Amino acid sequence: MSKMPLAILPVVILVIFGCARHPHKNVTDLHFHTVAIDPTLHLLEHPSYLVGIEKARADLVGSVPFGTCSKDSELCLNHGAAYLHDKLEWRETLARRLDDKKRLFVSHVATYEQAADEGATPRWRGRLLYSLYRDGALACAKKPDDPAHTTPICIREGVNALGALKEDLEQRIGRERATHVLLYSTGWNSDQVDSIRRYNLFFDQLTKAALEDGTNTFRPIFIGLTWPADWPELPSHSDIFNKKNDADEVAVTWANYLINQILLPLKAKGVKIVAIGHSFGGRIVTTAANSRDLLPAPVASKINLVVGLQAAFSIKRFGGGTEGDPFRDFSKYADKFVFISSSHDEAGRAGGPFSRAFNAILGEEGMKEAQEGEIKPLFQLIKVDGTGQWVDKPTDGPERALLLDASAVVQNHNDVNNPQVGRLLWATIKTFAR
Repeated sequence: MSKMPLAILPVVILVIFGCARHPHKNVTDLHFHTVAIDPTLHLLEHPSYLVGIEKARADLVGSVPFGTCSKDSELCLNHGAAYLHDKLEWRETLARRLDDKKRLFVSHVATYEQAADEGATPRWRGRLLYSLYRDGALACAKKPDDPAHTTPICIREGVNALGALKEDLEQRIGRERATHVLLYSTGWNSDQVDSIRRYNLFFDQLTKAALEDGTNTFRPIFIGLTWPADWPELPSHSDIFNKKNDADEVAVTWANYLINQILLPLKAKGVKIVAIGHSFGGRIVTTAANSRDLLPAPVASKINLVVGLQAAFSIKRFGGGTEGDPFRDFSKYADKFVFISSSHDEAGRAGGPFSRAFNAILGEEGMKEAQEGEIKPLFQLIKVDGTGQWVDKPTDGPERALLLDASAVVQNHNDVNNPQVGRLLWATIKTFAR
């Protein structure tokens, strides 16, 4: 491993001293479960669900095991999975990610649907489908001041919450004649309220693009993830290393289980399953889709489409990197992987030598690696014009990931909810998840 660039040292120092100055006293942070307290305050104005993932002390809430799993395990990651046999660096990376005093768990699921009061126009209504909170407190957690309290059951309750989501989705797909189920994850520095705002913008642009295209048969059901994507006690942007690790943990545990155990079986009902993520959210959905074989009894099915919007991970996860090439077998897990990148993404340039070593797929260095590096055969690079359309026809089939140079329509890291990107995403869904 090369020496850490000097530009990164202040961030590390801030993280270390921030941890010392701001110990977490509460079990969870309110700004990641505001919906669980009152689901009517912040509404998703589309047929949708919100899955809330939070982080708390493992001795209070439990943890997802990473070890030897029996086939009837509810949620366990198999340390001896064949998937890891030739990915030893990735196994070591996961061991570090999953060896933390604080762990992630699903704490609530909300659903959003239209309801009409008598004599009124339809309005959107939010309600809790499942919640681990009672009277504002996390009921599943072990009480820190009560040694006699039973062991924490939050992990098991989180699995039950996703089971409730699946049951409700099965009924809703038939009732609404849904064509697609779209899972979306926001990225770094997005709390729950901000994620809901971003999801509404994204859902609006995508559905408008489908209508502009003359399509009135696109009937999606959306699922938005919220996760502890920032550390509010620390100075801004000093938590990047902690949050990239959390994104990987979300990916291999709960997003993996959600995609590969909850959503994939729903393909039997005739819907297409699509996962889209922005920034570290792109890291989450891509890693989750490639982690199916870590589960005790993986469903032998592919997700239809995975899309990374300015996704924050190294393109060398596909090969030639230092993490064990966890995406090397990507064609086994999705019918198509598509990544939208831009040379204007300032996140790809931050850190100077560090960003060049990182080869982030979201910007210039990642696109250069896809054109000139040893993983070139795995990618097809196509430019996007100013209207949000690709200028060349992409190849079908899972063997090559599609990398779209969207510099003409994406002007910065967060510029992913404009009409041009909406049209680009709709063309991607229409082409690869039809």
